[in-house]
Amino acid sequence: MYNLFIKLFDRNHEEILAEIYTFTSNVFTYTKTLNGIGNMQFSVPFTYLEENKIEIISGQCCELYEIVDNKEVLLWYGNVSNPCPGGVDINVTCLGYLNLFMNRKFTDMAWNDKDETWKETFYNKKYGQLISYLIDRINAISFTGITIGNIEEGTLTTDRVINWSDDLKEKIDEFIEDSGYYFNIDKDRKFNFYSTYGTVKDYYEINDYNIVGEYDATIDQTQIYNRILGRVVYKDEDDVIQILQTVQEDEESINQYGLKEYVYTNSEIRLLSTLQEQCKDFLEMYKRPLTSFTLEVKIDDIFNIYDIEPGDYINFNSNKYQYNGLIRVMEYEVDKINEKVKITIGNSIFREKALEIYRYK
Repeated sequence: MYNLFIKLFDRNHEEILAEIYTFTSNVFTYTKTLNGIGNMQFSVPFTYLEENKIEIISGQCCELYEIVDNKEVLLWYGNVSNPCPGGVDINVTCLGYLNLFMNRKFTDMAWNDKDETWKETFYNKKYGQLISYLIDRINAISFTGITIGNIEEGTLTTDRVINWSDDLKEKIDEFIEDSGYYFNIDKDRKFNFYSTYGTVKDYYEINDYNIVGEYDATIDQTQIYNRILGRVVYKDEDDVIQILQTVQEDEESINQYGLKEYVYTNSEIRLLSTLQEQCKDFLEMYKRPLTSFTLEVKIDDIFNIYDIEPGDYINFNSNKYQYNGLIRVMEYEVDKINEKVKITIGNSIFREKALEIYRYK
């Protein structure tokens, strides 16, 4: 804890406002997740903030550093989301920069007389190209703070309808899920897009001996699909019915688990090549059993979480679950007080939906 400090910036990340070196020792965690927001939670004594004239406000940019060998090592970055008083402390929740795309709508859409609504249709667009355009368009309405960085396009193209009331983050999530591609937002607040992602780091290993506590494991063979039947029916601009069909299958999976078929459709697809690629990606995700392990591991030289990012591949060797080989890191939460990490590995991640809230005047 004594080697940690936070740099606090204004919401435009132009001016450093303060550095925080004193924290309450009840909680200090941060989370990184594949294709997600991530978060950080910490507490600071009110007296420390008052004495140093530090004000923590929602929207400020923040960066977590650790001093290692007299050097500043960046561990996490994002925005202050919710500073909340809690007794003699202020409890702070921060979110990754992806939160800046939340609740941003396409309010500049022109009226569409044919459909009697505000919407636009985009044809034969690559996913990275389309997402970049939508981000730039939202920024032109009101700057989010995020600009376009590295775009590593794949070959997959799509046709999409964007309504004025669509949410930018929700559309990005939708496109990433449909395409099977990846993204991150770096410390310079640049949006980066990748068709492939992650590095093999087989020199790091989780095994039955360096795990702290119990497993939370899911190995589910009931959600295997090894023949994907893709079909789309739509009317083109001339009101002519168009039909797209494809079948994608994996013989090895069929031989091992039996034939398991799935009907895949997407009402926004207008190209056969797009349907084929999406069915191939779906097959790749579902031809094997759903696998997810969530466990706690002590942080040390043998398992250095600070050198691992979500999307990387590490070794997982467990006699208990008869697993021996590379496995993908999906998400992890670092507990800086106890120097341990809660990590989810496998090919799936379970994310809780937000609570349903009722507000009254």
